[in-house]
Amino acid sequence: QVANAVKRGDIWMHAFPHNGQAELMDATMFAAAVNSSLRTSIEMASPHRPRVMSQRDVPGLTRAVIPHLKKLGVIGISVGSNDGSPAPQTPSTVQCDAQGLHVVRTPFLWLDENSNTSLIVDIHPGGYGGITGDYTPPGDSRDGALCDCIGLQGLDDVLCYAWRGDNYGPAEPAEVREDFRLFGTYFPNATIMPSTLGDYFG
Repeated sequence: QVANAVKRGDIWMHAFPHNGQAELMDATMFAAAVNSSLRTSIEMASPHRPRVMSQRDVPGLTRAVIPHLKKLGVIGISVGSNDGSPAPQTPSTVQCDAQGLHVVRTPFLWLDENSNTSLIVDIHPGGYGGITGDYTPPGDSRDGALCDCIGLQGLDDVLCYAWRGDNYGPAEPAEVREDFRLFGTYFPNATIMPSTLGDYFG
């Protein structure tokens, strides 16, 4: 069943196989992890190639990964900052901090000056990012919907996260329907549809 879901595109891989502390890895180990996601997607005949590194439940990420990810064909990073530690102050978190402007957040280009390479990055403050379920990050980090969404002025598309909490498993159908309903109340003129980090960042 899982293999068929992967082939249909219902399940897809991120550009890293697990939540990891990349700063504890050398370049060879880090590249092996990224390549394992790509290899798995090919072996399982996924229609999606993993192009965005997703990390949840981590304080942040070292910029040293940027040139390595770029070399391996990764285009972006999405971090759900651990709610037990302050989120890094970046364009994608400062709008929803304790003084919070509860608005759609803005991703940013993270430049590694030593290698002159950059990636599109979003860091979600105070948790994985998701508007339903039992898991609720601190209220000062988000407003329950808009701070779980990213977009850029002038673009029609907005990406809203619908993660569940640590070890909670996939969402039930009723939760997915509720996610769609809630997003529809915030974006009443939008077409609400499922997507992937890779499709949006690309």
